Amino acid sequence: MELEESMKQPTCASTEANALIDCIDKPISTVIIVLGIAGNIYSVVLLFHMRLHSSMLISLLILSVWDIVLLAASFLHYSLASNVHLWRISPDHEGIHAVSLNGFVAFAHLMSTWMLIEVFAKRFVAVSRPLKLLGQPRIACFKRRRQSYLRMAAFEFKYPIMTVIFAAVVTLPTSFEYTVVHCTRDGQHSYEIVATDLLRRPAYRLLYRTLLMTFLKTFGPFVIISALAIATLNEYRRSLRRRAAIILVQDEIHASDRDKTRSLQMVSSVLLVKFVLLRCFPTFLEIWQYRGLEMTPAFEPLPSSLTHNEVPTSSSVTLLARLAYLLVLLNSATNSLVIVILKSFLDSVRRKRAQMRQRISVAQHVDQVLLKFSYYALLFFERKCFTSNVPNDP
Repeated sequence: MELEESMKQPTCASTEANALIDCIDKPISTVIIVLGIAGNIYSVVLLFHMRLHSSMLISLLILSVWDIVLLAASFLHYSLASNVHLWRISPDHEGIHAVSLNGFVAFAHLMSTWMLIEVFAKRFVAVSRPLKLLGQPRIACFKRRRQSYLRMAAFEFKYPIMTVIFAAVVTLPTSFEYTVVHCTRDGQHSYEIVATDLLRRPAYRLLYRTLLMTFLKTFGPFVIISALAIATLNEYRRSLRRRAAIILVQDEIHASDRDKTRSLQMVSSVLLVKFVLLRCFPTFLEIWQYRGLEMTPAFEPLPSSLTHNEVPTSSSVTLLARLAYLLVLLNSATNSLVIVILKSFLDSVRRKRAQMRQRISVAQHVDQVLLKFSYYALLFFERKCFTSNVPNDP
C-alpha cells in the first residue's frame, strides 16, 4: 500500500547544495541577526535612560521591537533551513516552516520600514513645531488621571496601530504564495515546498510583487524619508538663525548650535546612505528577477516546474539574491544603531566639547579678572609708594 502511494506521488526536485550560498545563509546571516538583535536590545535599554518626549520614545521603541521581530523571523524563515542543510540535519523537512512565516516576514519588513518613516516624521514635527508636542495631555487632575492615561496611550499608539492594520492587509497575499506538497526522494516519502498558482501568475508578480511592494518598501519610503530629512535640516537651521538674531553675544551657544546641526545632519545622512545601499540594491535585484526578494525562502533551488521561463534560478542569480538578503538584514539590524546609539555618541561628544568650551571660557574670564586685579593692585601699590616718599611740609 505504501509502495503504491509512493508511486503516485511526484518525485521531489533536486536540491543540490551550494556551499557558498549555504555559508552566506548560515554563518554570516546568523552573525548579523544575533548582533542586530543584541544591538536593538541595547538601544531599547539606552532609550529609557535618555530624555525624550513620550511620543518619540514610543516610536523608537516600536521601531526597535519590530526590527527584533523581523530579524528573529528572518532567522527562522531563511537561515535555519540553511543551518540544518549545512550540517546535514533533517534534510527532508528543511524549510517547511518557512511557508508559514513567508507572509509574516513581509509584514514585519513593511512595519519596520514605515515605523522608520514615523520616526522621521516625529523628528520633523519636533523641530518645526515643538510647541505642538507640549499641547498633548501629560498630567491630568487627580480624579480623571486614569482616563487621561488611557486617552494619551490611545493617541500615542494610534499611528502604529494604523500601520499594523495597513501592513497586514497589504501583505496578506504573501501568505498564500508557497505550499507544502508530498513527494518521493530516493524512493522514500518526503516533503517539498512549491510555488502556488498565485505566485505563478505573471500579472501578480508584475503588479503586486514588482510594482506595489517595491513602491511600499523602497521607493516610496526613500522619497518620504529624504523629503523629511531635508525639511528637518532646513527647519532646524531656520530656527537657529532666528535664535542667533535674538542672542547676539554668547559665542558658546552658537558653537553648541553648530554641533547640534552637524549631529543632526550626520545622523540623517547616514540613514539615507544606509537606506540607499542596503535597500535599493535588493529592490533593483527584485525588479531584475521579476519577483519579490523577501518572499524567496532559503529552500532554493525551486522545483523544475518553475524553472521554465518563469523564475531565473541560476547560481549567480541565487548568489546575488542571498547577498541582497544579507543587505536587507543589515539594514534592519542597523536602524537603531544609527538612530539611538550613534546619536547618543554624537550627543556625548557634543556635550564634552561644550564643557571644554565652557572651561576655556571660565579660564579666560578668570585670567581677565586676575589681570585687572593685578593691574589695580599695582596702581594701588605705586600710589602708596609715591605718597610715602613725598616729604612733609615744615
